[in-house]
Amino acid sequence: MRTARFCVFTYFVLTFLGLLWYFALIHLRVDLRVFCKMLVLAGVGFLAVGVLLYRRRLPPIVGGKGLRIKMGVYAAAIVLLTLYGLADTRRTYYNVFIEAAGHGMIFLFLLLGRYDQVWKDLEKPLIVLFWICFAVVVIGLFYPLMITEDTLVFLEASTNPRQRTVGYSIQHCLHFWPLLFAMAYLRPRWDRWKVLGLGTMLAYLALAVYFEKRAPMARALAYAAMVLVVVPVLLKRIRLGTGVLLTVVLAMFFAAASFTSRFGQLVQRYEQRDVTDFWNTPRIQEVRAMFSELTPAEWIVGKGFGGYYTSLPWTTGVSTVTSDGLRGRLNLHIGVFRPILKGGLLFAAIYFWLFVPMIRHKPRGWYSDRFNTAVMAVLPVYLMFQLIASAPSFTTYVDTALVGMALGRLGTPLQPDYAEVPDLESYEAYGPEPSLAGLPYET
Repeated sequence: MRTARFCVFTYFVLTFLGLLWYFALIHLRVDLRVFCKMLVLAGVGFLAVGVLLYRRRLPPIVGGKGLRIKMGVYAAAIVLLTLYGLADTRRTYYNVFIEAAGHGMIFLFLLLGRYDQVWKDLEKPLIVLFWICFAVVVIGLFYPLMITEDTLVFLEASTNPRQRTVGYSIQHCLHFWPLLFAMAYLRPRWDRWKVLGLGTMLAYLALAVYFEKRAPMARALAYAAMVLVVVPVLLKRIRLGTGVLLTVVLAMFFAAASFTSRFGQLVQRYEQRDVTDFWNTPRIQEVRAMFSELTPAEWIVGKGFGGYYTSLPWTTGVSTVTSDGLRGRLNLHIGVFRPILKGGLLFAAIYFWLFVPMIRHKPRGWYSDRFNTAVMAVLPVYLMFQLIASAPSFTTYVDTALVGMALGRLGTPLQPDYAEVPDLESYEAYGPEPSLAGLPYET
């Protein structure tokens, strides 16, 4: 089991190291982008080996036939969309395989997320890795981005100097924090791991204030509300002490932040409107440009992996999408439409089919597992913010891990070790109270 845990954790380490080419370019004047991308691909290999080892050494999960069918259909769709993308000879193999790898990583984490042992093995190492990544992100705030093919697109589109730094470019490696925070909140006793897990939210909020980012701030507060208020109320398991403590800490954080100029600028960004016409906002214009290029057949089957659109009313934020130098976009800021671009309505139906168990009724015994409850606190918020945020992909490897493991957990049926937990709403579930008459006792 140690070997399996080592392989999966090595995936996270290698994908994080794959982001450090920014520092190498600044200090060593050496472009290590290709080498770092090879590290990421090697990490995916370690992940695949870890999945195989876990599946061989852990007992099979009883039930879950529906999820296995969905995973089979999802895997077949990934293969077909890869072949479809390769059929267009203008597309680069790199773009096709990178997009296929992103969905392949979600698939692998779907397999892992079903096992309790995987969550137990990864919780503490991922907390440690989060704080290491946070320290590197903070260091990266002092290093401006170098102009390269990969960063030019962002440098052209960004006007905030604090966002034109290495720290901002690699901060997506922290996106696993909501699950760490939820699992720490549901941890039964106070220890250093609970404190470090709860602290991930404050660390992410601090960066959101520093970067003056509206969506990350709103997303973080939505995660906090789900974990602290909504889920405990729904499950009738209110942890009053922890909730009050976190509320006080959050209040102190925002009170201190309100004295900084960056917090005031962030508030102003919430108050201002980019344009008066909603349909002309950049995110909506991306969607309109994509839809305008879809043929009737592509509405059904999409453009395949490596698919792109070019009819944008601006030139900033676009990149080279074909081998002959055509400029366009491979992605959208509104993530819910990305599956339509790649695989049409068919692939969108397959992808969102995986989320259906999120809205199904579950017996109370299912929530007796804190990992299950953590997933139910995080996944709805993540899906809601796909309306304004990009979908998980190969380059946002932490998002693929979060989505994959959460979906795998969501489709896991009740297991024998907690399937017989009685309904806590009714004392009758425990049977009549036993009588103590006639039994010896000590006073």
